[in-house]
Amino acid sequence: MLLLFTYPALAARELVGTDLTQAVPLTAAAALGALLFGHVQFGLTTAVIIGSVPAVLVGSFLSSRAPDKYIRPVITFVIFASGLKYAGMGTTALGWTLWPSCLLACGGYWAARNKPGAATSQPATARAGCHTSSTRLRPR
Repeated sequence: MLLLFTYPALAARELVGTDLTQAVPLTAAAALGALLFGHVQFGLTTAVIIGSVPAVLVGSFLSSRAPDKYIRPVITFVIFASGLKYAGMGTTALGWTLWPSCLLACGGYWAARNKPGAATSQPATARAGCHTSSTRLRPR
């Protein structure tokens, strides 16, 4: 998340690649430490690997092809949800918190994009792509 704010010009595909580059050695070191101290639950480890490897592959595939304007909000949402869960929020409370947050974010995006209440400089027919003359309608 800090990289999103620190390097706003960094493309999302580079941001995701940088995150993966940092996560792989960190995860390997944590796994090695857990193995050395004997605190490994192989059932949980298998479940995490089965769920995370396909998710990483799909996420890296999508982030390299989708525009930044879609990837950045998704990254922000996932990190926000992860932070709330890490802070101890229960799953039900997290769901009830994230839905309104998502709706507010979508509403804010819509308002910023459409600027409701702003004066329009063109009549409605011109905005719709219709050209009229005094005698007949002509297609564009």
